[in-house]
Amino acid sequence: MRDSFVIGQYDWLKTQGGRPAGERRYAILRVGKIKTKGQLGAALSHNFRERHTPNADLDRLHENTVLKGPENGQDVVAAWEARAPEKIRKNAVHALEYFVGASPEKMAAMSRTQQDAYFRKALDWFEARHGKDNVLSAVIHRDETTPHMQILVIPLDARGKLNARELVGGKATLSKMQTDFAHEVGIAFGLERGRERSQATHQTIKEYYAHAQEPVEADFRLPERRKGHVLGVGRESDEEWRQRATEAAREAIVRAKAQYEDRLRQIERGAAQLLAGIRTHEQALRRGLGLSTPEERQMADIHMNGLLITARTRELSPTESRELVEAVETVLGPDGMTRLLGGDLDQLPGETFADRTQAAAPVLHALVDAGRDVTLALDRLEGHWRSLEEARQAEQEEKRMRARTVVIEKTHDHTHDEGDVWEL
Repeated sequence: MRDSFVIGQYDWLKTQGGRPAGERRYAILRVGKIKTKGQLGAALSHNFRERHTPNADLDRLHENTVLKGPENGQDVVAAWEARAPEKIRKNAVHALEYFVGASPEKMAAMSRTQQDAYFRKALDWFEARHGKDNVLSAVIHRDETTPHMQILVIPLDARGKLNARELVGGKATLSKMQTDFAHEVGIAFGLERGRERSQATHQTIKEYYAHAQEPVEADFRLPERRKGHVLGVGRESDEEWRQRATEAAREAIVRAKAQYEDRLRQIERGAAQLLAGIRTHEQALRRGLGLSTPEERQMADIHMNGLLITARTRELSPTESRELVEAVETVLGPDGMTRLLGGDLDQLPGETFADRTQAAAPVLHALVDAGRDVTLALDRLEGHWRSLEEARQAEQEEKRMRARTVVIEKTHDHTHDEGDVWEL
């Protein structure tokens, strides 16, 4: 994310002065400008872990929480489009992304309930500042080293125009924002504002991840010999100094080993994520080329039918919707998908015309969510529904006519008195 403004002091910085490491208790607030829809989609893919994320622990993905907004990036983009003005300047900032956190040692000292309360209060603060409807998404990440929250805001001014300059333009505005955030949110949780006009230089996320991949360097220096006071009182003997130096070296080795092991775990997690992404991409390519095995098509057919049964009772979740698209692509293959998007709904599962038409609705809905053009297929589906309705009405009319015929026949065959009244 480029052109980011950083305010306050936090763990992703090279400090020059301020509190020593381990004693920092700063409220962290960072904001970045997103200038295009492409950058918007990329930021949301990171927030919702829809792409490989360095330093994110796959085993802790379930601990992430969507505090506000949709459950996936595509729906957040749709929410942005719903609020964005019809005309957008070429150089307009499309969105603001805020990073909310705290110094690692202070965040680690908070309980889960306290952390949640901090993030909730921060979200309320942003909604009051930017307007509740303009805060489109808030996601808490707990799958990285230090819990934090990322908030996406569409920067609309009072006229409904994209105007990030009015919200975060200039150092004075950013400095006041940091002060307000610390006083109105951070203080209640034992956090304070970073030093104003600090000479600290801050790292971008990209720089931080690059630094995380650097080799571990053992930080070790031999301890200085204690010289003692006047006349050598308290002077350290050679044996005492050797013992103390040996202990210091042993502690340095333990620290270096722990650092190497932590780095190894990070690499293993990153490799697992990368491998999962490669496998997902490979599966998509094989589906697109029609290279799925018979076993894969059989399993996909079972999964597809299960999702279609589910769709009869409730709306599919975004994850289920994506799974349905993948299953349909695997079962039909590229040629079948071309026919489907062209309006050939007869290849969908179902023994009868009505069954196949019923299956078409959730499939087409899932394809729309995936960004596919289903105009022709929708026209065909509408025609099918009209045909079904006409057939139903014709059947009802036929039943009514048969019932009328039976009444007429019974009337003609019945012996009755002249006073009897027969209504048809």
